[in-house]
Amino acid sequence: MLKIYDLRCNGLIQAYGLTSSSICYSWKIQGKNALKPVKYSLKVIDERHILIWEKEVDAAELNLLSVDYDGPELAAHGCYRWQVTGYDSNGERFVSQSDFTIGNTDNNWQALWIDGTYERKFSQDQTNVMKIFTGEAGPCEKPDEVLNPPICLRKTFQTNKKISKALAYATAHGIYRLSINGAEVGNLLAPEYTSYDKYLEINQYDITNFLIGNNHCIGAVLADGWYTGKIGLLGIGDQHGERNAFYFQAHIFYEDGTEEVVVSDTTFKWHTGDWDYADLFIGEKQVPGRLEDAWTSPDYDDRDWLSVNATSYSTEAFVGRAADPVKVIRTFEAVDIITTPSGELVIDAGENIVGWVKLTVKTTTDTTIELTHSEVLDHEGNFLMNILGQNKNQTDVYELKVAGEYTLEPYFTFHGFQYIKVQGLRKEDIIKAEIVVIGTELRTTGSFKCSDPMLNKLQENIFRSQQGNMISIPTDCPQRERAGWTGDMQVYAPTACFNMDVYAFLDKWLTNVELEQSPDGQIQNITPTMDSDKYIARKEGDNFASAAWGDACVIIPYTMYHKYGKKQILSKYYNMMKKWMDYVEREASSSFIDGVDQLSDEMQEHHKYLWNTGVHFGDWLYPSSENPFGSADMTKEYVAPTYFAYTSGLMAEISDILGMAEESHRYSTLSQRIKEAYVAVYFDEEGRLPVELQGLYVLSLATDCCPEDRRASVARHLDTMIKENGYRLDTGFASIAFLLDVLYENGCEETAYKLLNQDQAPSWLYEVKMGATTIWERWLAIMPDGTRTNASYNHFAFGCVGDFMYRRLGGLYEESPGYQKVLVAPDIDCGLSWAELMHECPYGEIQIRWERKAEAVSVDVRLPIGVEGILRIRDEEWVITQEHYELPVAVTC
Repeated sequence: MLKIYDLRCNGLIQAYGLTSSSICYSWKIQGKNALKPVKYSLKVIDERHILIWEKEVDAAELNLLSVDYDGPELAAHGCYRWQVTGYDSNGERFVSQSDFTIGNTDNNWQALWIDGTYERKFSQDQTNVMKIFTGEAGPCEKPDEVLNPPICLRKTFQTNKKISKALAYATAHGIYRLSINGAEVGNLLAPEYTSYDKYLEINQYDITNFLIGNNHCIGAVLADGWYTGKIGLLGIGDQHGERNAFYFQAHIFYEDGTEEVVVSDTTFKWHTGDWDYADLFIGEKQVPGRLEDAWTSPDYDDRDWLSVNATSYSTEAFVGRAADPVKVIRTFEAVDIITTPSGELVIDAGENIVGWVKLTVKTTTDTTIELTHSEVLDHEGNFLMNILGQNKNQTDVYELKVAGEYTLEPYFTFHGFQYIKVQGLRKEDIIKAEIVVIGTELRTTGSFKCSDPMLNKLQENIFRSQQGNMISIPTDCPQRERAGWTGDMQVYAPTACFNMDVYAFLDKWLTNVELEQSPDGQIQNITPTMDSDKYIARKEGDNFASAAWGDACVIIPYTMYHKYGKKQILSKYYNMMKKWMDYVEREASSSFIDGVDQLSDEMQEHHKYLWNTGVHFGDWLYPSSENPFGSADMTKEYVAPTYFAYTSGLMAEISDILGMAEESHRYSTLSQRIKEAYVAVYFDEEGRLPVELQGLYVLSLATDCCPEDRRASVARHLDTMIKENGYRLDTGFASIAFLLDVLYENGCEETAYKLLNQDQAPSWLYEVKMGATTIWERWLAIMPDGTRTNASYNHFAFGCVGDFMYRRLGGLYEESPGYQKVLVAPDIDCGLSWAELMHECPYGEIQIRWERKAEAVSVDVRLPIGVEGILRIRDEEWVITQEHYELPVAVTC
């Protein structure tokens, strides 16, 4: 019997409040034996149980298990059920269904933006980058004096008729928590982080079951969040505005056919609550009990509350849900509560996570508790605040005025940590310490295990770093910056797509990337962009975009197309890609390094194809460079042209996929000329580059910016460099994703595996050996002598090695977009005795397991229905036929 599962509407688990004009339904199937679906029937039924759309499709015609809606226009505020029924080759039917809702697509926004009538505190944050980087500007010393408290907002209203349906819409400049009649209905950190003035998600909530009786109360708490908080690398506040604001609109539909709209307006009242302040990075301070819990009930006496102020913010940037929300992923008890050698009380979460600690305590007197979060202990086992910089306190404070038992957790902040220093409590005062892990609700779609425990631990670390850095946007780290660096996501995208279903998540973020693209085509290095980015952009004139970072606008959609099979991701962002490529081409042809005008006409012509000027991050953070900006300056001239060649080649392929033959030819020609120019300008007769760094040779080989007749010798030279470095890598952000494949594909498989299995610094397994539970920002975050540095210990970029493991060791290759055709080709000579892999592709679950026993190797493969496969072991191949679907294909060789 076949089964339909993982139903998605527009790729969402929670498809509520959609405002997209296009709706796509997708699903997966699983089952046993050789049964195959013959056809599918889709239906959409409205809340009155009326069929409004039906479509039948032949299963053989579906490249992906998805169908676009092409029925009547769906009603604003409409609640719908969609159903998919499949029929197998035996005539059996199998069915599943799910719900989705439409948002306020009429755009009849009637509410007012509101805020409290109070004078905000304004602190003068340091803007001198060097003073921040050297520690002169550090943690906020007196948060009470410079931070503003969240405000509580409330409004009562009445209903006197029987309610059929009630939908509420809410958003904020800041973050909010919403309740109706005392019941919390909102999401964590809503409306999350976007390019506020261009893209602001307005969340829809079904509040029908909360409107009990006739008297009702809307309650909301509004905090700074990303809008006015001390955010980013520099920790500067008011990056998107100087005042927060809240927006609310509820549509109540009565059974008699009438409708009432309840809105945020000047009838709302406000008051300060149980917080002195709440900042995403600094932390929050609570004074529990200062405001009665009953303030969200309709009969609460709010005579002492103040009238709100209406503001003039626009609603033009409102969009409905495009990605699933942030939620609590898991909760577990801390592994230990220790007293350090210096006498401090420290809670050990047991792993580096993103979230907070939920602490249950008992007190016998007036108590102030401080909880400071960090990622590591020092080499003697004492608490170490490793995240330095302006306003990076990561400290939550609780003032308990009355003795008793309390359960304490923050509401408007989160932290990246493993250790929590506790002040104001004794160990015996702590009843329970629970670790709350948060993240965007992303379905896990991949797993990898093998006979090497160290590689298994590496995979755990990769997954944990991905989970911790997928909170609202793809971030570089969850404690110091939480910024959407495009370069980090670019190198990590293939690994991300294997481990989790990130399609809708990345699509939403890419929309923001496009919205923030400058008129001349430049892509911001960070999206959403903050005003304070101007202090760290390392601008030269009007140029700020960096190669490998800006190229994310091409590389990420290209990766998503291959992993998910949806051509529309390419067409959707093609204009953004083209504008970016036009910018790079203009820069290459008009801006030259010193001395070009003294060269021959032929060489001057070559330089017109080399993007080797401007501000770039180069091969950022390669380990032999002690200074990050030094690594950029040393390599940027050589990195940028190779990425230009690489991305031009991708654009040729993308244009061809979209049926743009002329554009495809143009980009193909451009890419070839860039490669020829790179070889002519930078490679000498011996096949050497002016700067002898591993990453530069990796990139020249990976992008074919290498003399073809000397490719083998260039690869041997790279191999020799690595061997002479003790089989240790020396690659940074721009080259790391290509490193192992370049070696593997150029006859240096042994060196590739030695790098992967290396446990001496710098290497992936060195981090594991040193106790890492996430991927580090820098290869030497912990020095061999045990010294802890002030690097981030949770950066997913270098975890891109996962993609190599899933392909070379696990054996899974997508031979056509979306895994409709796969090659199963594990390298059984990789040194492992077994490996197993699971990946849930758009069609369903792919399983691979291979094992070496004595002289024999057994391989078991299971493919979902709709996926064709070839199994290749060394030089032998087996076709996985239709009859093998959902059955293990066992081969012994």
